[in-house]
Amino acid sequence: MIGLLPSDVSAIGVDVAAGQINFAMARYGSANRRFQAIIDNVPLPFRERTFDAVTVVEFIEHLQHVDSLRLLREVNRVLRPGGRLIVTTPNYHSFWPVLESVINLVGKVTYEKQHVCHYYPRRLCALMTSAGFAIPRVETFLVAAPFMAPFGWELADRVACWEERHCGGISGNLLLGIGDKAL
Repeated sequence: MIGLLPSDVSAIGVDVAAGQINFAMARYGSANRRFQAIIDNVPLPFRERTFDAVTVVEFIEHLQHVDSLRLLREVNRVLRPGGRLIVTTPNYHSFWPVLESVINLVGKVTYEKQHVCHYYPRRLCALMTSAGFAIPRVETFLVAAPFMAPFGWELADRVACWEERHCGGISGNLLLGIGDKAL
């Protein structure tokens, strides 16, 4: 995601995998873009009130609920007042569990042991509230678009745009949680 930011935005990317960090440094690293491995999720190695925004992308489903709560409380600590948390995770009140079952059967990766905590809108909202975020908002996004990517990013983007316009009543396969730190 840091690669999508304007080049004048300072950012720090973290991951638990050294290989991912090395790739990100080689591809996106610069004077104002750093990447570092963090093995333990708490405490985060940053001072209080350091960041304007923190993203937690497709990560909390790999943690037990109590560990996700500790992580988001740490995120709250390192955010500046008025700072924003953006979190994404699979939506288990959608078609996602069926997709996951199919992937488990035919794919090289199985999610049974990787996705240890399942979220749906109300549960993600409760997690963010428990972590101290003021009036978190949770919405769903992406129905079929991610599965078009093997056929080309252009097709996936077109399907995503179409879904955004026409699938308002359909529960998307991913959750987007947005929470603001109290002033």
